[in-house]
Amino acid sequence: MVLPGPYYNDLQGLARAMSFSIAGLAKLDQLQAVKDSLDAVLETGESFGGWKKRVASGEIPLDLPPPSPGKYF
Repeated sequence: MVLPGPYYNDLQGLARAMSFSIAGLAKLDQLQAVKDSLDAVLETGESFGGWKKRVASGEIPLDLPPPSPGKYF
């Protein structure tokens, strides 16, 4: 997991492909919370689409800043 500055400015090729970044999130704890949540549901076999719907409905709570219209899903 890398923060946006190093992700976009320093990493190239394979290193970028192996990193984890989310547009609009800059705090490491926010990135870690999203990654942990996603890892947990993927291990159960749930799809990424199912996870997104559950996050959007509030069923999976993530302590994230409020989204701008049309930003998250």
